Amino acid sequence: MPYGHELQNKVLHCGNITIIKTQALYLYAIAYVPLCGERNLWLLYLGLFRGAFLSQSCSLRSGTLTPTYRRSLISSLQGIINALLNGQLVPTPHKGLCPLTLFLRLELMSELKTVLDRHGFRFKKQFGQNFISDTNLLSSIVEASGVTKDTTVVEIGCGAGTLTRAIAEKAKKVYAFDIDRDLQPVLAETLKGLDNVEVIFRDFNKLNLKEFEREIGEYLVVANLPYYITTPLVTKLLEEGEKVQGLSVMVQEEVALRFCAQENTPEYGSITAAIALKGKAQIVKRVSRNLFYPRPNVDSAVVKITFERGRIPVKSAAAYRQTVKCAFLNRRKTLENNLVNSFKVSRETAKEILSLAGVDEKARGETLSPMRLGALSDILVEKGILQ
Repeated sequence: MPYGHELQNKVLHCGNITIIKTQALYLYAIAYVPLCGERNLWLLYLGLFRGAFLSQSCSLRSGTLTPTYRRSLISSLQGIINALLNGQLVPTPHKGLCPLTLFLRLELMSELKTVLDRHGFRFKKQFGQNFISDTNLLSSIVEASGVTKDTTVVEIGCGAGTLTRAIAEKAKKVYAFDIDRDLQPVLAETLKGLDNVEVIFRDFNKLNLKEFEREIGEYLVVANLPYYITTPLVTKLLEEGEKVQGLSVMVQEEVALRFCAQENTPEYGSITAAIALKGKAQIVKRVSRNLFYPRPNVDSAVVKITFERGRIPVKSAAAYRQTVKCAFLNRRKTLENNLVNSFKVSRETAKEILSLAGVDEKARGETLSPMRLGALSDILVEKGILQ
């Protein structure tokens, strides 16, 4: 909703809390979805308008609400109202977050921290754990992924279960992987009431993917990927996945740029070419580091990879991967040198191969498009150098 938009005199309240209409304030409508609420999402819209002071009560469908979470909501609302009446939440005229949006965002992050603390959870740096609590962000990730009520989803690195819950509200079935068993009591609380989620405490990179796919059928991957496993994990899905239909993953912004890069750019590399063989990658959302807990040192982005079988027609996918590895073996050397070093062919043979593929003998790997790399791999197959 654009900044300064006025709602039509609707003020909602929950329990015995009344939202007060104040003078000279313009704020967004805010959706407040508790992290640990019941499966039915319940939204609270807060509207503030110019005019005389007014008190109004409206009913709000809240689903099945436990006393603990009702008290938590009411406590949060009281804090918001007190801040409003004390003049602490005044919108700024410049572009940026509405103060009330920021206030609720901090409330959600605080709630996540409370859940983690209650179970004595401690972050492990080696697992690259950075969790999301912002409900708008979680919803937008799921929305962009294309998940429907008929979709099976695999989530890798489910963390505290915030994205898992958002996916489960839309999907048929969610298989949520995490390596950290200390998250078990946290997930038992945050995923309570969801009967379509199966949490699996295993290292996904060590999983027999072919066997797992026989069990679950076609699926999408939707995940806030731990940074330290991003490239190996995406590579595994590209090379071994036969029933994966696409990926929507949160990664470091720098990695996202590499996934979506064009040839002749510094970001273009082997992972770009590997993705291009199976699908098309695009950045669908950039995400500030401030939306994670704990806060990482870099910003992130959500990348959607839509798989298109046969997108680049090649004689052998394995040969294509070996060709890509050769092309980027040493970025500062020519393809001719890399062919000689990788496949132990003579320099004359390397020149002939490049000529047949329509590639300049002085070209470097990063100048070749994925389609051209495919043509080069086919020549290497025809020559009997690769299979």
